[in-house]
Amino acid sequence: MPLRIIQAGIGGHGRTWLTLLQRESADGDAIELVAVADPSEWARTVAAEDGIPATQIFATLDEALRFVEADAVLVVTPPATHRAVATAALEAGKHVLIEKPLATTIEDARALADLASERGLTLMVSQNYRHQAPVRALRRLLDSGGDYGVPVTIEITFMKDSRAMWPADNFRYAMDHPLLLDMSIHHLDMLRAITGRNATSIAVESWRVLDSPYEGDVALAALIRLEGDLPVVYRGNWASVGPQTTWNGDWRILTDRGRLAWVGWAGQDHEDQLTWEAFDCRAKPQVLRQEPLAQGGFAGSLHAFVEAVTTGTDPETSAVDNLHSLAMLFAGVASAERGGSVAIG
Repeated sequence: MPLRIIQAGIGGHGRTWLTLLQRESADGDAIELVAVADPSEWARTVAAEDGIPATQIFATLDEALRFVEADAVLVVTPPATHRAVATAALEAGKHVLIEKPLATTIEDARALADLASERGLTLMVSQNYRHQAPVRALRRLLDSGGDYGVPVTIEITFMKDSRAMWPADNFRYAMDHPLLLDMSIHHLDMLRAITGRNATSIAVESWRVLDSPYEGDVALAALIRLEGDLPVVYRGNWASVGPQTTWNGDWRILTDRGRLAWVGWAGQDHEDQLTWEAFDCRAKPQVLRQEPLAQGGFAGSLHAFVEAVTTGTDPETSAVDNLHSLAMLFAGVASAERGGSVAIG
């Protein structure tokens, strides 16, 4: 029997999820989209235009839960609503797949993780950036028993111009820390996935970009220390007018044996290329082979969720695991607002 899913939230990334769930519902027997819910009349009209029957479109999740039989809820609502929406789903006995960030405070995130544990339900965060071949390959390379050495320093650079990317009333423009809270969570979570280490401290300097509609700090520079005293320099600007990186950012990992790089500037055909340059002036950089993934991105997250629910196992990005990524994120916000390095533990 397929996993019956209600999607809460249709705007923004919700449209991407809606298309994916419709395709998966039509193509296989693992997933069935049984309803969508959104308070926006525009969003409900979009769902109808996309082929969702009127009997499966609701203004609230509570209505959908009352009238439709479901096993799980996909939460794609604005971050400030995550705790309330996910709580309603969990209290109704439904498994939950939720878009990042899990919550807007660490207290709310812990409360959701505790509630899911108490109810014996799966609560998984869709950290879809983990479901990419380069991320999996870098993790394997650093776990390969010494062939590529031990990381000494890591540098991550992310530059994107999103000034006109969203509608004028988009919630991101009003956030105090839009880059950190809505985008950097991807990079910080990938950092944990690639290195297998959690952060012990973070120091952030952040600032506004005056010729952008963002009211909050949309650019930053950070020094992060991971377990084992591994330093990471992270630079980001979501209103950058210079050369653009991909959404993954530009990664350079110095080890005690050489340099690993995942560098892909937007529009170039090698944006997913990994290279290795050993400490030998005569050696040429090598392009490293990557194993293709059966499912990547959003589809990778969705299938990991279905597998976790159907097998009763903890997903890689469970709420409990995601607390470590959020701890780094919220410590970064505290550092940006108060100054200095903030310990994480």
